[in-house]
Amino acid sequence: MGVAFVDLSTAYDTVQHRPLIKKLFDMTADAKLCNVIRCLLSNRMFHVTLNNRKSRWFHQTNGLPQGSVLAPLLFSVYTNDQPLPEGCSRFIYVDDLAMATQQHNFPEIESTLERGLSDMSAYYLENHLRTNPGKTQICSFHLKNREAKREIDVTWDGIKLENYQHPVYLGVTLDRTLSYKAHIQKTRAKVSTRNSLLRQLTNSKAVITKAECTKQANDNRHSLHEHSAAQKRLSSRSSFLDTTEVLETTPTDARITEWQNQWNSLGSQTTQWMERGITPDECLTTGHDQRCLENTEPPAGRQRTLQGVHEEMENNNFRCMCVWRIPNHGTHYEM
Repeated sequence: MGVAFVDLSTAYDTVQHRPLIKKLFDMTADAKLCNVIRCLLSNRMFHVTLNNRKSRWFHQTNGLPQGSVLAPLLFSVYTNDQPLPEGCSRFIYVDDLAMATQQHNFPEIESTLERGLSDMSAYYLENHLRTNPGKTQICSFHLKNREAKREIDVTWDGIKLENYQHPVYLGVTLDRTLSYKAHIQKTRAKVSTRNSLLRQLTNSKAVITKAECTKQANDNRHSLHEHSAAQKRLSSRSSFLDTTEVLETTPTDARITEWQNQWNSLGSQTTQWMERGITPDECLTTGHDQRCLENTEPPAGRQRTLQGVHEEMENNNFRCMCVWRIPNHGTHYEM
């Protein structure tokens, strides 16, 4: 299949108003609509400014308003009666025309495209549209790998059309097999470039004006109102020290303070233990080098026996580094 992507020079500026109004009336049969469009296109003037000098005003008798919402629609109305050459099919969007033909061999494709472009030239000349063969692209689409680099020879108005391996139509990059690999690679390159810019912005300190900061802090409609910055990543020891809070006391003093708070919450039992010389601290008790009892909660039947052992050891002024659980409290204490 061979395709010719037709290009027109200054397509919107060459539209004639009277033929446009006539085609619009033939299509809609609405006189009021035609009068509205005529008022839109009439009495349009322009001048040129060069080196602070202005030319006189000129009336614009043809062309469509650039940037107008109606301009593409009016151009489609103006070119709606384009002929369809024999053996060809067309894909058209406003001024972007792709004329295609499907034949069995390359010579037939070339002759069909040349004949179709010749018919289109007569139509463009009649409607005062300017063709641009220098920017018109042609391409062949097939799955014959042996003829992958085969170029079709097409001439339009005495100018040989240029072959493109990857023509662009309506923003889509095409290729010979219609696999869209070239379009995907181009899109991927654009996304990669944008991601690199965003990556550089996220790793740098953005400069915000004072007015923007005030608006962000006071205006609840701002997208970053009451927004707190993300915590700094712990990528190194120095950054870890930046994100931690400085302790007012040493870790040992903090633990002893917490133990004293738990100690005071026990009430009457605290007084009994203090009378026996038991106070919360973080030092090893006497007899820590001796064999200790198991650091487990004894069964209910053995708990009184263990308490008797501890009392006997205390009477003999000997303390053991064993820990037992006080009933109904679930807290371990040294004895």
